[in-house]
Amino acid sequence: MVNHENLFIKQVSTGIYDEKIRNLEISLPFCLLLYTKDKPFYISFDGVIHLITKDSAVFINKSIPFSVLLNWGRLENGLARTDIVSLKIPQQAISEYIRDYLQEDLLEAKKASMDDYVLINLNDKISEDFKIIDSLINSFHVTSTGDVIYDDVDKAKYMLILSLIQKTSPKLEGIILSCSSLTISEKVSNLVMSDYSKNWTSKEIAKTLNMSVSTLKKKMYQDVGAVNHFITKVKMIEALRQLRRTNLPINIIAMSLGYTSASYFTSVFKKHLNIFPSDVRKQDNNLD
Repeated sequence: MVNHENLFIKQVSTGIYDEKIRNLEISLPFCLLLYTKDKPFYISFDGVIHLITKDSAVFINKSIPFSVLLNWGRLENGLARTDIVSLKIPQQAISEYIRDYLQEDLLEAKKASMDDYVLINLNDKISEDFKIIDSLINSFHVTSTGDVIYDDVDKAKYMLILSLIQKTSPKLEGIILSCSSLTISEKVSNLVMSDYSKNWTSKEIAKTLNMSVSTLKKKMYQDVGAVNHFITKVKMIEALRQLRRTNLPINIIAMSLGYTSASYFTSVFKKHLNIFPSDVRKQDNNLD
């Protein structure tokens, strides 16, 4: 059986629902379905905040920055949220669904009208479909990293989940179609996320992606900027997630991200997020 808490903790970075705290919205290289089985939660897109209740869900396009905002006081400990469900949609499932179930001649037209995210109102008719979706998600077997082992049985489950999701809103077809291929930055992000402790070089990434170093750097710069800066950003997002979603000591977090020195990790974190790792924990504690 799938562990909702592990999936949520490993897949989604969280911020704090507090006007005094500036939250970091982050992007992920895959489409994501989020909903709650109990208490509501907030989610922000480009500073616009939405409330997700038991009567709603949100489907997020890949590489769209967002932040799940939680209250971190005594009434709602962010570490204890086990009711929020997050389903990462594998790129393989997206590609196979488009190939087998969507009309290719509509691809470009749908891409042009794609949305960053879609809020789904779970009315009586749709909620029945979501009961099936929730049951399918619960049936997935996951690895220690929270990923689903993608085999023929799981493929069939994803195909049904995507078809049920697509039924809820015409806009969702455009999002699904827009995810037909990975950008170079999404491929690099997937590599880094597969092993945060590895310190990737441009040469190693280029070899893995079957391209020259110069081509990699050129495509990455056109997409998101310098390779090393992008890798550091991905790692700092994971650092922020661990600081807010786990009780791990800062030196252990640093090691998990490939930093042999906690002090160097701290300086990099401060440079990129303009706050010390220890102060992130202090802010969270101040809300108790």
